[in-house]
Amino acid sequence: MAIKCKTQALQIDFDKKLWPCCFVAMDHKNSQYLNNLPDDWNDLTLHSIKEILNHTAYTKHFNTEDWESDRCDIICKTDCSE
Repeated sequence: MAIKCKTQALQIDFDKKLWPCCFVAMDHKNSQYLNNLPDDWNDLTLHSIKEILNHTAYTKHFNTEDWESDRCDIICKTDCSE
């Protein structure tokens, strides 16, 4: 299964949390990966954008490294598989 990301735009929700895309922002509670992270890992009131973008969620999980593995997030599989 190939993942082709349908959006390249980061999303900030009403709680000031930074998400990699609109699909993850809307459906993040269905992600086993995200459910294992602290609730504030992407909170812009506590962390800078740079800190959040350096988190492994961005550097490894929500990008090609995990899209091409068996660790691919269910959200990416559902919304962006070809």
